[in-house]
Amino acid sequence: MFKWSLEHGFNEDLVVYLRGSLEITADILKVAKDPTNKSNIIYSANLSFGQAGRYLEKCVEYGLLEVREEKSSKEYVTTKKGREFLEAFEAVGEIVDLERDNSEKNTKTFAVFQ
Repeated sequence: MFKWSLEHGFNEDLVVYLRGSLEITADILKVAKDPTNKSNIIYSANLSFGQAGRYLEKCVEYGLLEVREEKSSKEYVTTKKGREFLEAFEAVGEIVDLERDNSEKNTKTFAVFQ
């Protein structure tokens, strides 16, 4: 995850995070722990329609999500493999946060607006 803060006349506490593909995938899998539709995934994981389509297709292709046909709509649900992905992703996140806490914080700050 990339992090930068906005400086020069902006609130110094404002920090912007850019999610990478792993974070987006994890967000989708969290939303789909219980069967849900594409619209709910878009809203809950903060994705555009196009992004959701691409990520859902890949998650299904890799066996992280299962598609269930419900009447005239599709529902997505996280598979066992998807739950294992989430567990591993969260474990790595805990290790990274622990390492970050135990070392000097060398966060680079980029001035977005000058």
